[in-house]
Amino acid sequence: MEGLNSLGVLELLRPNEACRALVFPLHSEVQISKHDVISLLEHEGHQGRMRLEEYVQLSGREVQKDIEKARHNNSISSSAQAVRDCFQKEMAATDNEDSNTEKQSGIMAASWRAFLKLCRKSVISLFLLVILGSLTLKNVDKRDGKRPVITKEGNHLQSLQLLRLTRDVLFVNLVLLSGDVLQNPGPSGGESGVEYTDFNIATELYEAIKLRGMKFIHQNIRSIRGKLDKLNILISQCPNLHILAFTETWLDNGIADGEISLPGYKIFRSDQPNGKGGGIAVYVKESLSISWRVDLEQQFPGECILLEILLPKANGILFGTFYRPPSQTDFMNPFRDVLKSASAENKELIVTGDFNCDFLVKSCSKETRELKEIFKNFGLTQLIEKATRTAKESSTLLDLFASNSPGNIILTNVVASSLSDHDMLIAVRKINACKPPPRTIECRNYAKYNSSAFCDDLRDIPWDVVLKERNVNTAWSNWKEMSMAHW
Repeated sequence: MEGLNSLGVLELLRPNEACRALVFPLHSEVQISKHDVISLLEHEGHQGRMRLEEYVQLSGREVQKDIEKARHNNSISSSAQAVRDCFQKEMAATDNEDSNTEKQSGIMAASWRAFLKLCRKSVISLFLLVILGSLTLKNVDKRDGKRPVITKEGNHLQSLQLLRLTRDVLFVNLVLLSGDVLQNPGPSGGESGVEYTDFNIATELYEAIKLRGMKFIHQNIRSIRGKLDKLNILISQCPNLHILAFTETWLDNGIADGEISLPGYKIFRSDQPNGKGGGIAVYVKESLSISWRVDLEQQFPGECILLEILLPKANGILFGTFYRPPSQTDFMNPFRDVLKSASAENKELIVTGDFNCDFLVKSCSKETRELKEIFKNFGLTQLIEKATRTAKESSTLLDLFASNSPGNIILTNVVASSLSDHDMLIAVRKINACKPPPRTIECRNYAKYNSSAFCDDLRDIPWDVVLKERNVNTAWSNWKEMSMAHW
């Protein structure tokens, strides 16, 4: 403030809140010099002194006597000292007022929280007393082995209603006191703004369906009948899944295909006779040309479905789905024979299913070692590397996806699934989606159409025969025969 002129000092001394807020915080670092006050009184004269007095009257009445004394003595230095004293006292008063306000606010907030806590405890205590009273009314001591008679039936009814109301309100208060429950939580929107249903698409599956190619999934579903709603949601959100293979369907011959059908898919099944455990179902997109290779399946006594995907101007793809129960010991030799017959056709072979052989552990069982040896002998590469079933104390790789042409498979992944305790396998083979077979459409040729001749033919038709007929179907048949006779 040393460079501040008289006009600036005068504006700072004006009685308004903005100037006071500007001057007082600066007072601890910068003092108004004597020269400033002298310049003010010399240049502003009587008007400057009047504004100075007005400011002092509004800001600090306790120093007004000092100002008046300085004015009567015409002492410029005393007036300047009085102004500085005024600023100092205003600063001290403002600081004390702010600290007192903060203390009062903190005390009020703490008091309010304590009051609410006390109210809740009091309400809960009151509800507990009401419950005890209602139970006392309900369970009155028996006399002479007989229940006492309530003279007023309304009292008993009111006590029961009060008991129910108290129970509900007490439960709500206990929930709110837990601290992490909102009264109206509502859904929280995601970053992408996309809302999914109960069956959400995992990120891995969403990335796979965006790729171009033929898409396979395998899932050990453990009873398919109760999960058709989720499967319908899955195919509606992922419409370009071409082949869906499921093991452990738990179906029997008494369940028709229509009961487990999915729109847009053909179904191939292999059920257990009693429907307890096991079973395979493969859903294939209707646009794909498929041949069911029953001749290869006949060589395998266990559970399997072998399909051939027919491709235009190319060899087909053999796709086999297998299920090996954990207790089955005669699986490997028949499985070897099936692969031998399939490999003899010199076609691409894809094998998937639940083999109940853990491919994660190094010290594997005899069946796992034998299965790995079979894959190696027939040139099959097992492409799944993550665990497909995770429990509390173990993670196992039981669901497999193998191919003798791994270069054609551009993606394989394990997708977390809520369909069962097994995860879902997804694989994409690099090929464009197969086009449906061509359709033959018949249409009328209008190249030689003559409108006048057509109208003449319509006039020659005996319309009375058609119009007198009361049966619509018969009338249509008669008109069709007569019109076709002319054309």
